[in-house]
Amino acid sequence: MLYVDFFTRQILSFFRREGRGLPWRKEKISAYEVWVSEIMLQQTQVERVLGYYRKFLKRFPTVRSLARASWEDFLPYYSGLGYYNRGRNMLAAARRVAEHYRGRFPRDYDALVSLPGVGDYTARAILSFAYGRNMLAPDTNVKKVLGRFFFGSRRADLN
Repeated sequence: MLYVDFFTRQILSFFRREGRGLPWRKEKISAYEVWVSEIMLQQTQVERVLGYYRKFLKRFPTVRSLARASWEDFLPYYSGLGYYNRGRNMLAAARRVAEHYRGRFPRDYDALVSLPGVGDYTARAILSFAYGRNMLAPDTNVKKVLGRFFFGSRRADLN
């Protein structure tokens, strides 16, 4: 337990000193905002996503507004991020959330992963960041840090 306490203090100190003020890491973030950020960040650098994220949310501020969009309306706000199947999945998932969940992302893991384009990590991120659930959502960078600190390697099997 001593290592865990030390690690926690060190990582929090590092975050206070070096952490970036990313718009999707704010207090009281909506599940929709988390979802948009996580989909956009899949295999795309943070710096590239920053401009898209803000413009996208300005144009589509709610999941219902996105659900009403056609591909032609959507594309100018997504074009340049690549992986256009992600974009098609975003529209399909938004429509399902609007139709089946009354415009609110479900608070249930199984319901979240049933949405098009939502996998384990994205579901966990939504549940953790938006709904405050005590659920680990380890991305590649978190796995690297944990692996190096606790296991002395670049990888950690956290699943």
